[in-house]
Amino acid sequence: MNLLGEGSPTIILESGMGGCSLDWCHVQPELSEMATVITYDRAGFGWSTPSLSEPTYQQYVDDLHLLLTTLDRKPPFLLVGHSYGGMIMRLFAATYPDEVMGLVLVDSTAIPRLMRMHIGSKRLPPEILKKARALGYRSSAYKSAYSELLNTGDSSIQLQEHHNYLSLY
Repeated sequence: MNLLGEGSPTIILESGMGGCSLDWCHVQPELSEMATVITYDRAGFGWSTPSLSEPTYQQYVDDLHLLLTTLDRKPPFLLVGHSYGGMIMRLFAATYPDEVMGLVLVDSTAIPRLMRMHIGSKRLPPEILKKARALGYRSSAYKSAYSELLNTGDSSIQLQEHHNYLSLY
């Protein structure tokens, strides 16, 4: 977990499928000049440990809310989700509408490109890319991405069945 900046709102940057906090290395410092910005690694990615449960949007929302509580971060939150992470942020906003001031979706889809490449971003500065590759070639990263993919159906149902889902539009 990486927390930069001060003030409100707290901006939470959620990576896409297979991504980690390093994906936001250009964005987080810029945003931290005007707000508090949090990046973190979902279970099984980056420096985190694998999850003991099935990775679904709801599980990630619960984990993120617990992290924010543990960090004693108070709303309002501005949620930013890239690709798969956008779906997680949408469910977070639907689950905790009173805590969310805005939602930014960046290429929000749920389809990964895993063709003999490391998990995570490929367009990072060389010094960060070296770390991302080391993390992205770990077997736990592949297992976690595969598990996310296998559970996308259940995750989509969780999002669709949430009573606040349609009110986001």
